[in-house]
Amino acid sequence: MVAKIMSEQEFCESCNHRQSCRSVYQQLDKAKGASVVSRVVTAFLLPLVVFAGSLAVCDVIFAKVTGAEALRTVLSFLSALSVTSLLVFIMQKCRINGHKKH
Repeated sequence: MVAKIMSEQEFCESCNHRQSCRSVYQQLDKAKGASVVSRVVTAFLLPLVVFAGSLAVCDVIFAKVTGAEALRTVLSFLSALSVTSLLVFIMQKCRINGHKKH
């Protein structure tokens, strides 16, 4: 079976919404706004880095406290999860308080 591949131009020409679609993309192109890169890094990358760092630090600390590797792994994981959860909670509260309208 042979499928006909339409170019973008042909597809847009046969579309009933081509004028409104074009105007929406033109408006989006002209929109000015702040970059969301810092928010994306803060929201997604920072908690991952904090979790990994906390896990490594807790592993070293619990290695000195306990000799049981399984217990050390569980304690390290729970401690790192707690630290990361606290960070996310604080970030969320700061975001909410920072966006309140007076």
